[in-house]
Amino acid sequence: LAFDGLLNFQNLLATNQQIFQSPQFAKLNDTLSNQSLKTFQAILEDLRQDLSAGPESVSRLDYITRRVATTDANLGKHKQASDVIDQACAWMKERLDATNLSGESTQSTQTALQLNYGRLRALQGSLEMRQGKFTESQPKFQAVVETIEPLLQQGVLDTQDAHQARIVLMDAWSGLSMYQAYHGDPNEAKRLQQNAINWIGAEPPRNTDEALTRMQVHGNMAILHQKAG
Repeated sequence: LAFDGLLNFQNLLATNQQIFQSPQFAKLNDTLSNQSLKTFQAILEDLRQDLSAGPESVSRLDYITRRVATTDANLGKHKQASDVIDQACAWMKERLDATNLSGESTQSTQTALQLNYGRLRALQGSLEMRQGKFTESQPKFQAVVETIEPLLQQGVLDTQDAHQARIVLMDAWSGLSMYQAYHGDPNEAKRLQQNAINWIGAEPPRNTDEALTRMQVHGNMAILHQKAG
């Protein structure tokens, strides 16, 4: 609860850009960021010692990592944001590899590890694109496709998780597409952007953020057609 309160206060500052960017709050923001990082590291260390961590623990790590990384990115601490995601993803990948070898993990735990690994890599790629690091973002988006697409094809996700997975996959395909548009093959860019559109299909958006994401994907396709003449 204390950690949630800390993150909620950071979000309050982040949503008020005048306060968030004010020099007088720089020290406070830095203190909150450092405390969040320490809490994240303590939680991750606990998980490293817990060999029976289940889906709830995996989802909790995803939640904490996303909140800390997003806040750090808003503060301009881009390396720290990326490092937090790398640490969480490394734990998920190690646990997934270990469970695949031992066969002791439940299907739900393996699914949670794959899904949340993909979600975090998608966030990392998006944060890098926001900085203009298009080349660096590509391996992250490719990892999303390789991780999330099989989950959807296998039909192992419940309705809510499948919906979130399609949103994440749509974002990844779009990120791969826009890189090709400006640094590669325009025709390949259109093919990848169409993959983004195909995966979400006609399913209606569930909130404003999803609606805006879909608008951006279709807008990207319009830009690609305009560039192609």
